[in-house]
Amino acid sequence: GKVALYQLSYCRVKQSAHYRLFKELVNILSYFSALRLAISGQAMRK
Repeated sequence: GKVALYQLSYCRVKQSAHYRLFKELVNILSYFSALRLAISGQAMRK
């Protein structure tokens, strides 16, 4: 019983870590896409 509980908590920790990483990745990607849009918008304005 103890081992199963440990594995379950370990899986949950791994999942939360992956989720945090995924959220960071999404934030970075959205930031870069916004940056690229701003740069292309400035280039078009000139």
